[in-house]
Amino acid sequence: MQTQKELRKLSRAQLINVKRFLLDSEKRSVASIEMELESITLVSDKSKELEQFCQQFQVYDYILDVNLDKELYFVRNMPQGQRCFVTSQKGQTKIETEFGVKYQFESQLPGGSKSNRDGMCILDCILSATTLNILDIIVWGHQDFSEMIAEFRYWWIYGNVVYLLNKPLHTKQEFKFHWVDAYPMQMDKQLWEQNPSNRIGLAYIKKDSFYLCGFNPECFLYKDKKVDLGYDNTIQSIYDKGTIIMNLQLQDGWLKTIDGQLLGTCNSLESSIVQADIDVKTFEVRSIRKSSQYILEPFAKIKFWNRQI
Repeated sequence: MQTQKELRKLSRAQLINVKRFLLDSEKRSVASIEMELESITLVSDKSKELEQFCQQFQVYDYILDVNLDKELYFVRNMPQGQRCFVTSQKGQTKIETEFGVKYQFESQLPGGSKSNRDGMCILDCILSATTLNILDIIVWGHQDFSEMIAEFRYWWIYGNVVYLLNKPLHTKQEFKFHWVDAYPMQMDKQLWEQNPSNRIGLAYIKKDSFYLCGFNPECFLYKDKKVDLGYDNTIQSIYDKGTIIMNLQLQDGWLKTIDGQLLGTCNSLESSIVQADIDVKTFEVRSIRKSSQYILEPFAKIKFWNRQI
């Protein structure tokens, strides 16, 4: 496992690219149009762009048994919805989801409205209907949070971001923001006993972890019948088919999980990300196809559902 120093170095390098990529969405759109005029289909180019976009999200590992040090972790509900980045600059606020859906509106975020063009912002969120559930912060105003640990980032969101977003704006708000509270892990039993209708699990985030693009081995997702509203359907599907669906990376003919576990080979598809049916008992790849979703998943997902049956 990488040391905290190595993770921090990796985080900094990756987040430099993230900020450039997310805040240059207009340049990405222009490139797409130019490529289409050169007889490259817009759909193909858009899928490549979406693949690259989805690689910027932080992906949690699955946890089989919650035996973490309670002093070192936060716990929170993970809402159901579409992962998205919310960016603001030059008087506009934009949402871009994991499925390529884009929205533009005005907000109280720095640089997010015509009356507030100063600064910029990048938030990692989950879009549920018209609610933007805030998970994390990367940039706020003129402050770069890529060097900040989770404990500070969450304190800043709670103390500064939530207050500002609750202030009224002169224009009608199409979306509302909601901070997904992060509690000391000692409260995980209380969260487990809650029964919100829109959560897909409990997330455990190490207090001194950094935001990483892609797989973060210091953040975990836990599921069971109580905390995941889709748990019963997933279990029934596994019993019926014997497989789970995974998004895998296809690199040099190898099928890999986001954390680098090799699951098989494939030479019949050109896509760099594919959707695979994985046998939960043998961990073998039964079938693969082109994917319309591009957030890769960890090997522990297979081990987790193998444990449930």
